[in-house]
Amino acid sequence: MFDDLEAYERFAECLNFTRAAEQLLISQPALHVKIRKLADHYGAPLYQRDGRNIRLTEAGERLLVFARDALAAERRIREELSGDTGHSQVTLAAGSGAYLYLLGPPIRRFSRRFDGKFKLLTANREESLQALRSGKADLAVTVLVEKPHDLEGRLLKEVDALAVFPEKHSLASRERVTTEDLAEESLIAPPAGKPFRQALQKCFEERGLVLPVALEADGWELMMHFVQLGLGATVVNGCCRIPRGCVGVPFVDLAPSRYYLVRRRGLRLNNTWAQRLYLELKGL
Repeated sequence: MFDDLEAYERFAECLNFTRAAEQLLISQPALHVKIRKLADHYGAPLYQRDGRNIRLTEAGERLLVFARDALAAERRIREELSGDTGHSQVTLAAGSGAYLYLLGPPIRRFSRRFDGKFKLLTANREESLQALRSGKADLAVTVLVEKPHDLEGRLLKEVDALAVFPEKHSLASRERVTTEDLAEESLIAPPAGKPFRQALQKCFEERGLVLPVALEADGWELMMHFVQLGLGATVVNGCCRIPRGCVGVPFVDLAPSRYYLVRRRGLRLNNTWAQRLYLELKGL
């Protein structure tokens, strides 16, 4: 059964029989047999074809979560009985900003002790939470405004906002800046729909002002790079490293970003190493 579940997990991630069979080192007919056996066993179709594309059914999505949990439990008991951590797998999901500016030290400490498979998923907030719900990730670190009812979150860090200017800008010498100070600036902002862009938009609208977006850029590094090039000012999380030739000034009107360590509620972490990573990150 575990072999079939492992094959199904790979198929569900690829949604392509050819690629999944190649990765599993089995033939396509053999993979079809495994998937059909699972569908027969659970009494429900697991996927549907839409032209050349394949998508999982609702039953297929639920079985994928079960498969990941069952395979993780199998790895955990194997580790506990044999003492061999080489088969352990721990997966963390987080955004690029969290990896760059917050999580480096605990990740480095953990990876030096762990000899299993350590996977780092780069994902935005919704992708990180979905990775937890689907069993694709053991833990996630992300900014939350409200904690989802089905997940358990622990506050790791509150990070204030910084307005970033070229060092010779007239506002660069200020001790703090406000929304009114930025209202006449050419701002480099995240793309529309991004959570930080939405927070900035709300901040300006609450004061009857228009967010003066001159340029959109996705990611703190790129936003600050454009400030270096003299294309405007920007607002970023205060944990960012301000690049040479720029100055960061506290932006007092925007609420701090609250980074949480998140896991599935009521679910035991997949193995002792996932628990150790949780404790490592909790001490951030």
